[in-house]
Amino acid sequence: MAYELTLIGGGVAGVLTAINALRQYPNMRVAIIEMQTNLGLGIAYSAQNDYHLLNVAAGSMSAFPNQATHFYDWLCENGYKYRSEDFVPRRIYGLYIQNLCKQFLYPCPHFSHIQQEAINMNTLGAEFGIVLKNGETLRSRQVVLATGNVFYKELPIFAGVKANHYHDKPWTESFLAHIKPQEDVLILGTGLTMVDTVVSLFKKRHKGQIYAISRNGYVPFPHYKPSIKYPNYSQEVLVAANLREVVELVRAHCEKALLRNIPVGAVIDVIRPHIQTFWQKASLQEKRWFSKEMAALWSVVRHRVPQRYSNLLMDLHFQRRQFEAMAGEVEGLEVAENGTYKVAVLEKQHHTHQHIHCQHIINCIGFDFDLEKHPHSLLTQLAHKGIIAKDELGMGIHIDENLNIIDLQGETQKNLYAIGSLLKGTLFETTALREIREQAAFISQQLAVSSEQS
Repeated sequence: MAYELTLIGGGVAGVLTAINALRQYPNMRVAIIEMQTNLGLGIAYSAQNDYHLLNVAAGSMSAFPNQATHFYDWLCENGYKYRSEDFVPRRIYGLYIQNLCKQFLYPCPHFSHIQQEAINMNTLGAEFGIVLKNGETLRSRQVVLATGNVFYKELPIFAGVKANHYHDKPWTESFLAHIKPQEDVLILGTGLTMVDTVVSLFKKRHKGQIYAISRNGYVPFPHYKPSIKYPNYSQEVLVAANLREVVELVRAHCEKALLRNIPVGAVIDVIRPHIQTFWQKASLQEKRWFSKEMAALWSVVRHRVPQRYSNLLMDLHFQRRQFEAMAGEVEGLEVAENGTYKVAVLEKQHHTHQHIHCQHIINCIGFDFDLEKHPHSLLTQLAHKGIIAKDELGMGIHIDENLNIIDLQGETQKNLYAIGSLLKGTLFETTALREIREQAAFISQQLAVSSEQS
């Protein structure tokens, strides 16, 4: 039996696409290929500790773009005492996604959750043959790649660090058991994962020093109160000649906002609905410039954290003298006589060479799209066959305006789609729930067109 739609990846992107499809076509044969037992959680919503909060307020976390208060309504209906502006534990959001699966997926007789790993795929005429790790081949007329972030950045310089002292999957939190309260820690990266890691260490009553380093040393900004607004200037930006002009206009409005004690996040949020438009209109040269010079700053202003997280970092830095974030690059590593690690760092601000002594190193740099380093992955196999191709920046998969994948020969694969972080090079802003839910709904509409034409 062939499926009409198969999602490769059962995180929130895959689940929402399947739900949208089945809400429109209850009799559609749909499969999700996902090794995990619980669908929809992924890395983001698998957290079990309630001190790990969503980075977006409850009122903006609906799973459906046309039902803005769906998540908040669910909270109220299930007895949770949160306001729409509150930041809810990710564990609870995971329960919400699980509830959607129970409502829309599991009761459907035509839905299948296949707990296997997809390792390859072939084109079989008008269908795709998805090769599973157990040797079986699953046939499907339409396929959506919803793998999410699959390759975390590996750093060869730390290859010699003992396994229990170098932690490259901090989202699992299992590494915390290996860190004693008095031991010093170096965190690689200063973004959202770093913040989560510091929060986890603090909740475990960690007493040692916590260092964090990245190329620019930027730390995520806090969210502002929802009552704060900045005037709509999006029309100015929409007529800008190029991406550099957009950046200069945004910078000028940020300066105006600061003079009026308005957080710069409010300035960015005005143009958020147009970010993908700016990006797609930009030249390759402009995109490369922005990715190199501006993306790090953009990320910490755009992808913010709850105010309490920001307050904690400030307290650990200024009051407890326990946390330090710095701009710099790791130059070398050696093991000291007492078993600690001596990390050589070129500090950016003063161009000085420093050494950080620590017992543990935690890799919070994030993910990349380096297929060559992962020769046995599904995406690498598809790239070798020419079924998929990298986008022009090498950040993800080449797609068209309908989220159809464009193969190595430049041909559009009409029944093959991609969603979420795989689209970063083409859409830039594509990893937050807001974008993912819109993509899931959009793909389901494309499936409707495809079904009617077949």
